[in-house]
Amino acid sequence: LLRHGVKTARDLRNADPAAAKKILGVTGQRTVLELKGIQCVTDDLVPAPRKTMVSGRSFGRKVTDAKDLMEAVSTHAVSAGERLRKEGLMARGLSVFAETAHFVDKPFGIGASIDLGFPTDSTLDFVKAAKTAMAACFREGPKYARAGIMLHELISVGEAAAAKRADLFRDDSDPGDSDLMAAMDAINRKYGSGTLRVLSQGPPNPTWAMARKRLSPLSTTDWDLIPEVRAGT
Repeated sequence: LLRHGVKTARDLRNADPAAAKKILGVTGQRTVLELKGIQCVTDDLVPAPRKTMVSGRSFGRKVTDAKDLMEAVSTHAVSAGERLRKEGLMARGLSVFAETAHFVDKPFGIGASIDLGFPTDSTLDFVKAAKTAMAACFREGPKYARAGIMLHELISVGEAAAAKRADLFRDDSDPGDSDLMAAMDAINRKYGSGTLRVLSQGPPNPTWAMARKRLSPLSTTDWDLIPEVRAGT
């Protein structure tokens, strides 16, 4: 925008919509038209509220042990909980799944769902539910290649609060885990993801973790990690 002389919102409003499309794409063109008072963003262009959230990964090696699957779904429950709180959402239900590779002779999968009762964004609730669901559906024998969880029936924190006030039979004596989750998220943001962990996640570097031998250097996506070169004096 600066290269094209656009420095303020007024400059953008006065820009030619066709030129804006070439520089910024269709979304940029719509923005210019909106600034000119021409409505372009309608209800059908606004993303629908998220109703589900999935966290799942392939294993670095095939898994047959229930303990490894418990660690995996616990880890995914922690990850999904962090994302859910970041987006200001709560969940009413949770499902777990595990499956073998799709290219084997007889692909096999397991899964189970749990009603969480009342909307929650607590990692502890998600981990407990994930372990219970996995224990209910686990089958010995198959070599599982992937596992994960899904949070569903998502609603906003505001909607959950309104439902809570409307429930005359709900016990409000329990303050919940909101302060604990806020502290956990703050520590993990400050000192790095996984600094605080739930015990059922297992060790920080489990043997079932996704293989990342060909992972690109972090400096390709993180400005703070780009090597800095200084000329000698």
